[in-house]
Amino acid sequence: ASDVYKRQILKLPIAEIKTGEKANLTLFDPSLEYCLTKKKVISKSKNSPYFNMNLNGKVIGVVNKGKLILND
Repeated sequence: ASDVYKRQILKLPIAEIKTGEKANLTLFDPSLEYCLTKKKVISKSKNSPYFNMNLNGKVIGVVNKGKLILND
């Protein structure tokens, strides 16, 4: 389902990029390849069928409430 639809179900405001507003963005590079390991997972859950596999595309950071946070 689309992000707009999910936000409607959860009664959240629709995310928009507007002049003068703080942006909340995900910075994603589809050309990067990386190997997912348990060590790289921040979540308390440590189970995934993708561990030790080379994956295409990687989130390189986020902009949230005006702050830039970059991944290692």
